[in-house]
Amino acid sequence: MSTATPRPALQPDGGALIPGRHIYIERPEDAELLDALRAGEYCNLLTARQMGKTSLMNRVVRQLRADGVACSAFDIGALLDSEQGKSEWYRGLVERIAEDLELDLDAAAWWSSQGSGSVNQRLVRFFRDEVLGEGDRRVAIFLDEIDSTIELPFTDDLFKVIRSIYNDRGLVPDYGRIAFCLVGVASANELIKDRRSTAYNVGRTIALRDFDPQRDDLSPFYEAFDDPDEGEAVVGEILRWTGGQPFLTQRLCYELLELKGDQGSLGAEDVAAHVERQFSSHERLSHDTHFQQIDRFIDERVSDRLATLKLYERVLAGKPEVDRANRQCAQLRLSGLVKRNAEGFLQNRNPIYRRLYDAAWLKSVMPRQLVRRVAAASTIAALFLAGAFYYNLTVTEPLQLATTEQFAILRATVSEIEAQQAFEVLTGERPVPGLTLPIFGEASLRGQAEQATLDYRAFWNRRADSLETRALQRLEDGDEDRALLLGAAAMVKYGGPLHPELRAIYEERGYSRLYRTIRGSFAGWDRIDFSRNSRLVAITGADGVYEVESGKVGFPIPTADLWSVRFSQDSDLIAGGTGNGTVNIWNSNSGEQIGTILSDEKPHDLDFWGAYLAAVGLREDGGTVSIREVSSTKEVFRAKIPRRGRAVRFSPGGEQLLVGSTRDARLLEVATGEVRHVFESGAVGGVSFS
Repeated sequence: MSTATPRPALQPDGGALIPGRHIYIERPEDAELLDALRAGEYCNLLTARQMGKTSLMNRVVRQLRADGVACSAFDIGALLDSEQGKSEWYRGLVERIAEDLELDLDAAAWWSSQGSGSVNQRLVRFFRDEVLGEGDRRVAIFLDEIDSTIELPFTDDLFKVIRSIYNDRGLVPDYGRIAFCLVGVASANELIKDRRSTAYNVGRTIALRDFDPQRDDLSPFYEAFDDPDEGEAVVGEILRWTGGQPFLTQRLCYELLELKGDQGSLGAEDVAAHVERQFSSHERLSHDTHFQQIDRFIDERVSDRLATLKLYERVLAGKPEVDRANRQCAQLRLSGLVKRNAEGFLQNRNPIYRRLYDAAWLKSVMPRQLVRRVAAASTIAALFLAGAFYYNLTVTEPLQLATTEQFAILRATVSEIEAQQAFEVLTGERPVPGLTLPIFGEASLRGQAEQATLDYRAFWNRRADSLETRALQRLEDGDEDRALLLGAAAMVKYGGPLHPELRAIYEERGYSRLYRTIRGSFAGWDRIDFSRNSRLVAITGADGVYEVESGKVGFPIPTADLWSVRFSQDSDLIAGGTGNGTVNIWNSNSGEQIGTILSDEKPHDLDFWGAYLAAVGLREDGGTVSIREVSSTKEVFRAKIPRRGRAVRFSPGGEQLLVGSTRDARLLEVATGEVRHVFESGAVGGVSFS
């Protein structure tokens, strides 16, 4: 007598689905992953939690084994103890892979016998000599929960070895028989934490999408309701709430199926009422594992919490936010709260998340602003008392007040221009960064001038500390080029050595000669820029344009007179803005001056985009930002900004300008001049797009 096969059931609790027992919905990514691994491609299945990654991995492992591919697949976080030392951790990794692949090898003894080699060398020998060994069998290794390695200090070696095996396939033919698949809640850029090393940049990244009734066969869900027509209507309403998020869809189907058993039939109003009851507030669900995982990700994994939550705030408000290749977008997607739509913009994943992670939640978790302005009146009053006591100046009351105000500005400002002007009022001298104590002829001003000089030096030290902090943050974000520029700027303004982490990168890239030249060749600068081909570096206040490779002056141009300098995108042109209101254009290959653009303002910063040059102006009553065609010098865009302009950059596509001033930063639409965003950041010294 035959027994009917039980119909697969819904799985409401999360975790990997069991074949034959649980309903599994196949998506196009199933075939994409299987085909890629069959072809020997490396794959990265990296996405938010409870999207079906492990279930898909297990399904593909079964299919590959049926094809004769030897597979090792395991949860690397659960198997390997994070408290272990480096060698013990890697030995455990080798033991598990050897066991899964049924190698004739005592893996623990083998690992110990390789003690003379580094971890990298031992891993390479293990995969080459033991995993591949003799024969021609194909191997696939799946490492699940790969994000568990992010907090471990020694796992870079694993990903470097995987990358080296991939890159050496042309030299070692046997490497073509092995493929790796990394699975977890991470971005590829997070896996190798040493910023001096190249990021993990191999393999096909497969984006696992939500369920879509227009694309996926959801009939197993419909049939779970006994009446497929009713099931299709109910599931359609569920999808309207879940957006197709796999776990939430399974969970709601299960809960609504139980409700159907109680009342006999279901309609759209029953789904809505159930969602209203079950997902009424974030606080009510604080102990729900699914939402705890989202909260924990926001709390523990988001590196720049303020910037990421501000991005989410804009998405929540319905503003169009392009899904850019930066850390904030990647981490917001990995949290699960948003996803990328077909047009490449970020959008809320579903109405349930939008309901729970709303503006009220956002306000409760938004970091407090750490930097606050000091009230000008109290600062001036305090410094007035300190200044009168310290200097014991015998001057008239109006002069004493003016002097006190200038010292207050000099000691509190973040603006280079304001510091320079305060110094000039106090000393009668025009300063440059790194100046030495001058000798003042008027005895009555000697103490005041010397103290102003010390305060001016302290200002530049603050600026250098700020630049170095920004440089190290850029280094942490993986932007080595910008980190090097900011680090060099900090070094010049401070007059001290380059930070050791940055110097290591300079020397690794062969820039050590340039480093020594920069330190001793000039004093007083405002801008620095590398050519995009990394051949030249131009620095205002120097005696020419330097060759990166030799560290020598490639050709002399009067950069000492420049306020700003910028290379074109193709590296063929250099633009330099002067204090007399002109912008000069040079050919960067010959050093020949090929043009001059006249401006009614002092161009404090410049930026190229294709055949166009943007300049932001500096003057007392505010400023403007303009765009001119380089070849004809014709002005094609001009916009007023309310304060003195300090920095300007085109967006990557050239459709927007980001302009920094002594008050804020503004994002302008080039086509219309409309101000899209105002960033209330205080005085801005530099701006950049990702």
